[in-house]
Amino acid sequence: VDLDPDARVRDLVAGSTRVPGTPEDLALMNRFWFTGSLQYVRSGELSGGERRRLQLLLVLAARPNVLLLDEPTNDLDLDTLRILEDFLEDWPGALVAVSHDRTFLDRATDSLMALDDRGNLEGVAGGLAAFIARAELAGLAPRSRAPESTSQPRGPTAGRRRPSAPGAKIPAP
Repeated sequence: VDLDPDARVRDLVAGSTRVPGTPEDLALMNRFWFTGSLQYVRSGELSGGERRRLQLLLVLAARPNVLLLDEPTNDLDLDTLRILEDFLEDWPGALVAVSHDRTFLDRATDSLMALDDRGNLEGVAGGLAAFIARAELAGLAPRSRAPESTSQPRGPTAGRRRPSAPGAKIPAP
């Protein structure tokens, strides 16, 4: 997302179709740490990390019902990543994330799919830890030295499917 350096944060979040400062936009800006006077700052005056966080916020302010994230942990600082994980916890949409980051996948997803080297996609019971353990037992992956290591077998893909009604459960594939 390209940012107009002269546009104020709250105007960018509202976009061209909404009035700046709606309760929904204010709540979203606050959630992503654009509080108080920071909402009135021009995007060109923001730090690099703040601009990256604003770009993510602008995508989410469009209220998509599907997000495709390709290695989100490569481009986000730790604070922004935690904000994103917290946002996804309550978000009703569908998420497809491809990541090597075990912690992010564990925190941001409800189900895991694995893509093998033949292009077959199948559900993985037990989450990422179970996937890695099975791969190690089968000799398909080197044994992990640290549980939070970012190296892992080829091809894990995570998908989040949220229930349409509160409390409803959607079984993992």
